[in-house]
Amino acid sequence: MDRRAFVVALTLASSCAHAHAHAQGNDALRVTGAVEAGVEGDSNAHRAYSEQPLLGTTPAAVARAALRAKATFRPMRSRSWELSALVAGKHFAGAPGVADEDVLVVGADARFVQSLGERPAALALHLSLYDALERDDGDGEEHDFRTGDATASLTLLREGAPDRATLSVGYRAFRYKPDGDYDFGGEHLGFAVARRWPLGDLGPVVALGLDYTASRRGYAGEAWENRCPADAMVEPACLFRAGVARGDLLHVAAASLGWSGDRLVDLRYELSLDDSTSFGQSFLRHRVELGLTTDLLLRLVLTARLTVQLTQFLDPVLFARDVGVFTIEDENRNSLLLHLARDLGERVALEARLALHANELATDELGYRRITAYAGVVWRFGAPR
Repeated sequence: MDRRAFVVALTLASSCAHAHAHAQGNDALRVTGAVEAGVEGDSNAHRAYSEQPLLGTTPAAVARAALRAKATFRPMRSRSWELSALVAGKHFAGAPGVADEDVLVVGADARFVQSLGERPAALALHLSLYDALERDDGDGEEHDFRTGDATASLTLLREGAPDRATLSVGYRAFRYKPDGDYDFGGEHLGFAVARRWPLGDLGPVVALGLDYTASRRGYAGEAWENRCPADAMVEPACLFRAGVARGDLLHVAAASLGWSGDRLVDLRYELSLDDSTSFGQSFLRHRVELGLTTDLLLRLVLTARLTVQLTQFLDPVLFARDVGVFTIEDENRNSLLLHLARDLGERVALEARLALHANELATDELGYRRITAYAGVVWRFGAPR
């Protein structure tokens, strides 16, 4: 792993501790955070495909730990600063070579919001960095990447109503450490509208959101072109470098509907279209997410989330992997997540999580299954909730 990441992690942790101490005597500064630790069982530590998905994979035991912290400084009602930090790690144990999947994640997020005088509008500046580092001595697929984003946004509010519209513009850079051909950078432009309808003074609230983002991605690697005869099957032997850099234009449009009452329910549909100059990389993706949060007996809180997606590649074959969309935890596949939590007072909580990841709805020759089961404890610090 990169030693610089450990330095960043220690610096972030030290800064959070210093801010927490300073916040004790400053009403404008609020610091919150949590330390999480637990153990997990993973049925497919290498994220491998297999003809027998539940049998042809490598299981492992995993130790997980994370530190999350957020400092909010509001010197006046019209202005606020917010800094968030994440340091997390996973250690795999079990079969030989499984420790190659060990990963350290460091993330930072900074946001500045300024209301525009008496107008129902606000300007925000947002910077983010996410760095994932795996061991580099294994033979399996690597998941090391670094991504950063800088975005400015303008939000317009409707006086006397919980409606808002946001216009954003920014730049994202992505580095895929195992293969520099997948490094990219580019601008993005987005627009989002949101509206809420309270059903009575103390009744539930219905929320509707619509958003659209267009992102340009200029890759470091060259595009591929298809030179196979028009009436022949596409084969790797007749795919060649085009001599120009690959460029993609990614469109993402989404609609969401939420219900907030005795329980929380949300439904989101997302449509993504990637128009690529590289043969085999253009795709159309449908993604549906359904979430539920509700109280159970014994003061347990259940959160369930189902994700189903269908991807259609627009060229006859998929020549290369879809790199630049995934993160360490989001495998970009169908998934079902069940999460149970129970508070043990104001500061401590127990949690358990079961997750199933499976192939997309496609005719893949090899299947994919990954089941993880986690149990851990959370200790919260800073201002009480």
